[in-house]
Amino acid sequence: MMEYIFFNDSISRRFAEFAPVLCIPCQERRDKMGLIIAVPEDLDDLVANRLETYYAHLLDEQADMV
Repeated sequence: MMEYIFFNDSISRRFAEFAPVLCIPCQERRDKMGLIIAVPEDLDDLVANRLETYYAHLLDEQADMV
């Protein structure tokens, strides 16, 4: 599983809602570092790139909040 970490609930929620739009199942959990969303590693390259691009966008938003 590939893991994505977030420090903001609303931003992590948006990522968790976006993954299924791309037909990607995800698992969510909290740990002491933040909110973790895990997705399968064996994604099609195009889908993986879309997910990574969206994650980068959300990280920018998260950084702007801090």
